[in-house]
Amino acid sequence: MPRPPRTLLLLPLLLAVVLGGCTGGSDRDARPRPSATAEARDGTTAWVRADPTDVRRGGTLRIGLGSLPVTFNPLHAGAVGTDVERLVGPTTGQVVRITEDGGWEVDPDHAREVEVVADDPLTVAVRLNPDAVWDDGTPVTAADMAATWRALRGTDERYAVASSDGWDAIADVRPGRDRFGYTVRFAERRGDWPLFVSPRLPAQVAASPRAFNRTFRDHPLPSNGPFVTRDVDEDTGTITQEPNPRWWGDPPRLRRIVWRVAEPSVQAEAYAAGGLDVATLDTDRDVPAAQVQRTSGSQWSHLTMNAGRGPLRDVAVRRAVALALDRDALARDVAEPVGAEPRPADSLLVLPGQRGYDAVARPTTRDVDRARRLLAQAGYTEARPLRLSLPVAGGSDALAARARAIRSQLAEVGVAVRLRTVAPDDFAAQVLVPLDFDLLTFSWGPSLLGPDAARDRFLPVTSPANVTGVASSAAPWDAVRDARSARARTAATARLEAALRREAVVVPLAVTPSVLAVRPGVVNVGAASFEQPRWATVGFRADD
Repeated sequence: MPRPPRTLLLLPLLLAVVLGGCTGGSDRDARPRPSATAEARDGTTAWVRADPTDVRRGGTLRIGLGSLPVTFNPLHAGAVGTDVERLVGPTTGQVVRITEDGGWEVDPDHAREVEVVADDPLTVAVRLNPDAVWDDGTPVTAADMAATWRALRGTDERYAVASSDGWDAIADVRPGRDRFGYTVRFAERRGDWPLFVSPRLPAQVAASPRAFNRTFRDHPLPSNGPFVTRDVDEDTGTITQEPNPRWWGDPPRLRRIVWRVAEPSVQAEAYAAGGLDVATLDTDRDVPAAQVQRTSGSQWSHLTMNAGRGPLRDVAVRRAVALALDRDALARDVAEPVGAEPRPADSLLVLPGQRGYDAVARPTTRDVDRARRLLAQAGYTEARPLRLSLPVAGGSDALAARARAIRSQLAEVGVAVRLRTVAPDDFAAQVLVPLDFDLLTFSWGPSLLGPDAARDRFLPVTSPANVTGVASSAAPWDAVRDARSARARTAATARLEAALRREAVVVPLAVTPSVLAVRPGVVNVGAASFEQPRWATVGFRADD
């Protein structure tokens, strides 16, 4: 089947470019934390944990949201990199959930068992919780998983707006001995396979391209979570969720969740005025220090170089540009306004707090003298300076500020950078599709459960997410996929990181911290890098 147009496939990338970087959330146990306000000890989850028995029943939780979703379907390509996953978290569930350190565990509300039963080819057996139902009372079954895979595997052009990455690695989905069991056989190994073994849509929805593509642009998906969306008011930017009467698990503590759309600065004002209980911050001013939660974050900025044209085809020139960047300064620029610890991004594949980060990360130091020598050896001097273009999507002050800082840093080694602002609506057609740039900066999200999700950022050259102009085909991606043990996989990921950094087509810059203001007494939700809340346990502490 023909692939959909590159412009359409670039939608999630365009969103990442325009947003520039986002700030950020299952509760693995009920260990109480001494404070909701201290920075997370491990840098990944900072919310106050409470046993469900200590959470009072009732109450409305009001949460700030950056923007109204372009679609309520998180499997739509246009939803990647947006707040949609966060928004639909209370209304959706999967057979596994991501833990505090970026690992995974079985979610007993949705599955009895998720187990690898064969290694070659990788085959996973799933036993669903037979009590699980969609919000119309229809059981969640193996037929839903099979229909979800058929819609998302990327072979049916009618589902052109689907985000197929990962789903296209599945060879088949086979029913088990009854409708609640099935096996998923992968055509190729992926360390992040747990993300692709859940029935994400009811079969009747997944089987309808029209429903998948259009119905959920302004209408919520069927719920299989503890809440359902009752109202979407686009005029006021308000989305209201209430307990799902069909929910089979422990009853939700909250009576209502209200999401209110506003920019971070407006969220902070609304929080200070008592209008929000959870607000995303771009500055920690005017918010009591004891009510600010910080984590290391799950978004990281980078400088990508177009190695397919001009002087940046020379790896020595790319390395010179990389050495000229002051990543510590760029990390301070993003962290200091919100009172967070600056964290340079030291990996293209793993984030601080994820398993294996210390073994994979490759910290580098700015070396202006060496950058100048490399440029001189390539023939670039004061008499013949290097000039590069860096287009910036309008609408993000943070993105524009980072681009100016990069220009200033490169000027110190004699590299002239020309900034140009491009309207967000024109960015894909004018910049991304034709690769009309030398340098580009925006933010990527995490590669959960291994580097597989990052592969299409580097190859093939036709990948919508690969804006480097080349394919990093020499990098040992297959060694990571072929690794059988966790230790071997970490070692292979470290070798892959080293190979990618030598090519210097993408330079990691800084991790964007997740900083939220959280009302005292709010528990089991707040700032987190990877972990998602167990929404049935979210609420207000009983003694507050």
